[in-house]
Amino acid sequence: MQWIQSRLRRPVACIITTVTGQGGVPATGATAAVLNVTATNTTARSYLTLHADGESEPLASNLNWRAGETVANLVTVRLGPTGVVEVANAFGVPR
Repeated sequence: MQWIQSRLRRPVACIITTVTGQGGVPATGATAAVLNVTATNTTARSYLTLHADGESEPLASNLNWRAGETVANLVTVRLGPTGVVEVANAFGVPR
C-alpha cells in the first residue's frame, strides 16, 4: 500500500499523513508504526525525517540519498494521539 506520494517543490517541505486505520495499523490504540519508506527519482542529495505530527523534528534522519538514487528503509515511527506522521524532506524532490 502506498500512503505517500510526494511532489515536493521547496526545501524543508513536509508531508503529513494519517497512519492509523491504514495497512493493518489499528484505528485506535497504536503507539508506533513500522513503515517502508522509499525515495526515487531524487533531484538532489537529501534526507527524510519521520516523526509524530506536532512533535519536534528529531536530529537523526530515517532515509538518506544522493541525486538520482532510489533508496528504501524500514522505519519505526512513534505515533501521537492523532495517528498522524510528518515526513520532512530537506532538499530536492523525492517521489
